[in-house]
Amino acid sequence: MEKLQYKMLPIEEKLVWLNEELRKKELKQVASEIGMSASSLTKDICIAGYRFDRTARQYVVAQVKKEDVTDEVLAYIMQHFNAIQALIEEDRNRRNLCLEIDNRLYAAPTEAYQTRSFKIHQEIYNEFVQLYEEQFRHLKMQHVVSLAIAKFVKRYK
Repeated sequence: MEKLQYKMLPIEEKLVWLNEELRKKELKQVASEIGMSASSLTKDICIAGYRFDRTARQYVVAQVKKEDVTDEVLAYIMQHFNAIQALIEEDRNRRNLCLEIDNRLYAAPTEAYQTRSFKIHQEIYNEFVQLYEEQFRHLKMQHVVSLAIAKFVKRYK
């Protein structure tokens, strides 16, 4: 058979022909006889869901038992149930975390900002920085500090 003839065959006929040839010869020898590489020769067959069985020296249907996969997945879920549940809960809490953005932060030109120096307790500042870096990195630090002060003013005014 020639390379062009082989390429024109439907997958089923390629499979039958190749399996017949593999009863007599090695895959590399078959491929070289028709002028193709072994990977090019078998690419379509593998994509169609077949795999090479070395003991039979034939291409056979690649089957994955769905029951086995399902059982493995369920066993994994049951084994790691608490960790999965904690991840879901953590994600749910993060999604519910909503910052009320004060419109003054973005409406004001940069001249409306004032530079100030504050003394802050070290432990409180470290907690603030850690929270900022974990959850609010997408905002500017000056906006987060402004929001905190605005919330303080709103609450105790």
